[in-house]
Amino acid sequence: MKARGIVIALCIFCLASGYAFAQSGTVFSVGVSYWRAALEFEFEEEDEFDVDWSIKPANLLGPYANVRLGNLVLGGSMFTGTFVVDFGDLFDIWDTKYDLKIKRTDLNFSAGYSLSRNLTLFGAYKDMTYKFEESLTYEDYWTGYETTEKDEWEEKGSFVGGGLSLVFPFPGSSLFAYGSAAYLSAQKEDWSNITTLTVGLGMALQPNLSAMVGYRVDSSSNDDEEGITEKIKGITATLAYTFR
Repeated sequence: MKARGIVIALCIFCLASGYAFAQSGTVFSVGVSYWRAALEFEFEEEDEFDVDWSIKPANLLGPYANVRLGNLVLGGSMFTGTFVVDFGDLFDIWDTKYDLKIKRTDLNFSAGYSLSRNLTLFGAYKDMTYKFEESLTYEDYWTGYETTEKDEWEEKGSFVGGGLSLVFPFPGSSLFAYGSAAYLSAQKEDWSNITTLTVGLGMALQPNLSAMVGYRVDSSSNDDEEGITEKIKGITATLAYTFR
């Protein structure tokens, strides 16, 4: 709720800024983004549990808003969605059912400066939360009744960094290509740094309305002896409305 409130407040601020600076060429943009994200873990050494488990892709969705004041660009966005872990038949031998859900929420802020029409350098801040929800259902040995135990916990991290974004309009066409790359440093020792890469194509549907489809990869590796690399990747889609 706190993250959602901050994004809404940013949208209101950007809207107010757009009207306040309309005479000076301020451009305001608001929209919604979708990410069909697959969460994967890669182990340098063989998985010690050696079980056939997987994480189902999640539908991450969220709003974004930015305001351009001359060469300065300020923005904010949020993604949220839930991954479901599939343990296959691992728990069948104990006649139990174990469910694990992982909800990820990203809150992002950025401030950039356009070096040219196509290239922008930016600084970024990310607040990320993983909320774990687990439930274990089994037959109680003493009563013979089915029993369900539930638990939930959160892990939060913040990241600071920067990157660059590029936009290449195709001459004589409403199509354009775009891409961005960013590196974010974790502010807590038990979190890994994040590298984000995004590429895609967009189209101006109307003078103030555009749609974009791309592919995004977030990759992070920890520095401890476990040697685990976490990747979240998948197709993205964005619908944006721009006005002055």
